[in-house]
Amino acid sequence: MTSQELLERIQAMKIPAKNHASTLVEAYVDKIRKNLGPEIAERHMIMEAKRMKREAEEAARAAEEAAIAAAAEEERRKSQEAELERPRLPRAPRKSSAARPRPRRSASARKPSARPRSSSTRKK
Repeated sequence: MTSQELLERIQAMKIPAKNHASTLVEAYVDKIRKNLGPEIAERHMIMEAKRMKREAEEAARAAEEAAIAAAAEEERRKSQEAELERPRLPRAPRKSSAARPRPRRSASARKPSARPRSSSTRKK
């Protein structure tokens, strides 16, 4: 119940209150509780039922997500086990790069120098 709704109800009961924070005498408080108690209890029960329904939905969603995650983990584990159980062919040992000579580039395949030499600076 909003403050405005409460204030309207209090004024309908002919209780002097200017705003939701007005100070009330104990007799007025008892009268308000007596008149609005059943409605407040009903609203409280509705709110509690909504809260419980929302919590049940969240729990169901969490359980579903956990089941999906467990299934994915199981699939990953089975895939790993299958990979480990698969027979592998023996590989030929690799030759080290030090034992293999690098092919030489021909003069025409070499990169040109950064700046070409002019004929006057060339050594003869």
